[in-house]
Amino acid sequence: MKLTKMQKHLAYQMAIGEEPETFHESCNPELVEAIKKQIRRYKKEAQNETVTLTGQVKNGTEKAIRFSILNGPTIWIPRSIALVLERALGPCDQVEIPGWFAKKNQLA
Repeated sequence: MKLTKMQKHLAYQMAIGEEPETFHESCNPELVEAIKKQIRRYKKEAQNETVTLTGQVKNGTEKAIRFSILNGPTIWIPRSIALVLERALGPCDQVEIPGWFAKKNQLA
């Protein structure tokens, strides 16, 4: 079943955790399944997104790095999800993090 633009928007809202404006599970079962499939697709795409931060790696522990974002806050990033792309002298380090982590911490 092909979804309309409005139905895709509804699926996107649900995928990112917003309360949808309108959604009734009592409507057409085929439509409900198509919307749920679109939600799964959006969630999978979101897992693959990354955000690159510029700043300076300050220090860290065995499990996390402390990163000072250029013109922004200093945050702790778990080493399991952080990829240090470039180390430089001064405040020009680059770290790549998953999009979901950036959104959760209001960095994107």
